[in-house]
Amino acid sequence: MSLTFFPNQMELEFLLRLVLTCVCGLLVGIERTKQQKAAGMRTYLIVAIGACVYAIVSKYGFLDVVGEEDVYVDVSRMCSSIVSGVGFLGAGCIFMREDRIEGLSTSAGIWGIAAVGTGLGIGLYLPAIATTMIILVVQIALHNGSKSVFDVKGKGRIIIDIDDKASSLKKIQSILEARNIDILYTEMEVHKDHQLTYRFRVNLPEGLNIAETATQIYRETNAKSIDI
Repeated sequence: MSLTFFPNQMELEFLLRLVLTCVCGLLVGIERTKQQKAAGMRTYLIVAIGACVYAIVSKYGFLDVVGEEDVYVDVSRMCSSIVSGVGFLGAGCIFMREDRIEGLSTSAGIWGIAAVGTGLGIGLYLPAIATTMIILVVQIALHNGSKSVFDVKGKGRIIIDIDDKASSLKKIQSILEARNIDILYTEMEVHKDHQLTYRFRVNLPEGLNIAETATQIYRETNAKSIDI
């Protein structure tokens, strides 16, 4: 067995794949971080890089034993394990909040970026990069959405987790009133970490853009999460 510190052409190719994986993971992770999701840049980057390295090891890590007598290598086995492992990670992002399931898009995003990392690891550049672009388009376009997607009318609820500041409640109320949202009643829950949860039962006006409303509340208050 020889040991050298000078990379050969194949190792430089591996390095390129890792760099591309970093770029793809960061692109999706940055978008998720901007949307204040629990899984952000670090999570997406680490998942993508990990999947890429596992794919490289699976395809190229056993070349020295291929062809040996009574040695059989299944290069797909480790890649299938990536899917299983990421499935457990994604399951941890899904939870119930009252009558609503949250975290599905985050879980799907982690699963998707693992597929991107795996594809780049085995050298499928075009499909992996195209998948990254598709994930970004879906996350951005369907989050902000067209007006028809977010136009709502009727009764609804707004749940906001926020820092313990009385002034924030007044600010939230003024934002909702400015957008012609009628507040029917308000509930408040105090947590041990000095966080507050406000629950508003409201009448939502016709033509209300939920994305713009949530963005304004994030921008002008100390809100940690918003559920409309």
